[in-house]
Amino acid sequence: SAFLLNRSSDLAIVTTIAHGSTGNKDLYARWGSGVEYIDADGSVQHHECDELNGNETNLAEGWYVVRNTTPDGVDLTYENQLTCDGDLNLILCDGATMSLEDGLRANDTLTIYGQSEGTGTLTASSSENTTLKASGIIINGGIINATYTGSSTSNGAISAGGSDFIINRGSVNADGKQGYAVNTAYFHFNGFTICGKGTIDGNGTSYWEEFWIRRQWNRQCT
Repeated sequence: SAFLLNRSSDLAIVTTIAHGSTGNKDLYARWGSGVEYIDADGSVQHHECDELNGNETNLAEGWYVVRNTTPDGVDLTYENQLTCDGDLNLILCDGATMSLEDGLRANDTLTIYGQSEGTGTLTASSSENTTLKASGIIINGGIINATYTGSSTSNGAISAGGSDFIINRGSVNADGKQGYAVNTAYFHFNGFTICGKGTIDGNGTSYWEEFWIRRQWNRQCT
C-alpha cells in the first residue's frame, strides 16, 4: 500500500509499505516545497520554487512563486527592471499580485503559470524599455497586464524576440501607447498561438499609424 500525506498545496513524500508486511510501523512525514500550478494542458502539477520577496534585481534561471504578499506582509513590487539570465518560470498564486514598475527582461523563455482560479496577476509598466521582453513567451495562466508608457516606437508592451509567443490559457492585456502592443513586426515572431480559452487584448494604435506612414516612403521598413 502507498500513503500520500497532503498539506495545503504543498507536495508530500509518498511512503510505501510492502505487501504482506505485519506489525507496528513508524511512519515519518517529510514535507516538500512543491507549489501547485496549472500546466498548459490544464492538469494540476507541482514544482519546487523560490519565493520572491521584492528585493531581487537579477534572477538565476529557475522556478519562482508569487504569493499573496511578501514575507513582510506587503504587496510584491519591483521599482527597477527585473532581469533573468536564463529560462524564467513564474507561478502566480491565486489572489497574488506582482507589480513591475520598470518591466521584466529574460534572456531565454519566460513562462507564466496560474493556479485553479486563475486570479494571480502580473502588472508591468515601463517608460524606458520594452515592458515584458524575453526570447519566447508562454502564458499558461493568470492575468497579465503590460503597458509601455514611453514615446519610442522601437519599444512596446510585449516582445518575444525572435521566438514564439504562446497563450494556452489566462488573459493578456497589452497597451503600447506610442509604441507597439505585442511585437510582431520589429522582432518577427516565429509563431503566435492562442490555444483554448486564452485571450489577448492589445492597443498599439499610434505605432501602427506611424508604421503605415513610414511604409509609404519605404516599402522595406519594419
